[in-house]
Amino acid sequence: MTKIYPKGFSGSTLKIIAVITMIIDHIGLGIWHRLPELNYLVPEMMDIETWWSIYRIMRNIGRSAFPIFCFLLVEGFFHTRSHFKYALRLFVFALISQLPFRYAFLNLAEGLNIFFTLLIGLLAMWGMNEAKTRWSKPLIYLPLWTTIVIFAGYTAYFVNTDYDYKGVLLIIVLYIFHDKRIIALLSSYISFKFAMYYSSQTAIGFLKYLGADYYFPGFIVANFYNGSRGLKIKYLFYLIYPVHLAIIYTVWKFLL
Repeated sequence: MTKIYPKGFSGSTLKIIAVITMIIDHIGLGIWHRLPELNYLVPEMMDIETWWSIYRIMRNIGRSAFPIFCFLLVEGFFHTRSHFKYALRLFVFALISQLPFRYAFLNLAEGLNIFFTLLIGLLAMWGMNEAKTRWSKPLIYLPLWTTIVIFAGYTAYFVNTDYDYKGVLLIIVLYIFHDKRIIALLSSYISFKFAMYYSSQTAIGFLKYLGADYYFPGFIVANFYNGSRGLKIKYLFYLIYPVHLAIIYTVWKFLL
């Protein structure tokens, strides 16, 4: 008997949305951002203000991708048959993607690509899950959770992964409140934004920023996940990530 899912987005639909918005963002950073320095702006056709507005729109669209990918990572963690194979897959594609990542955003982005952030988040969830499984009493597993979270965050920060400890924190909060989706999405959003701006924003400024933020649509879209797998495109993100970065680098070199 075919299982009937509620209305909303399947996992594959969420993945496609995240991939499209990510590609728009990366084209904005890897190609569009470079047009002025390459003298590809024709004043009669586009002034600098128009170029900048288009650039900001492309980058803002891309802000939705990361929270969706984190949400799908957590969902995948709870449904995978093998956490080891999941982690190994992330690690392999992290290595494959590093050179395309570095060359596509040469002098524009540093550190390690997003697969490393997702990998550290996955390993943190795995460790927290094992701790709670083996020691069910909160007085034992909560200190272990705290140690794991701190270690994972510092690791991401030290090796300078994309979104570093902020991305890991987002993943962990989604994991902790997984069974309460609204709470998970809202708390992960607030903690993620606070982590990003705590050092440069006043409390009032931070609250104002929450009201006009381009990451938020990604959390809204994730809330419409209906629990179904959808199309069998398991490796879509894994393959598209390094490939589209390589294409961006190739196009940039051609424009030179």
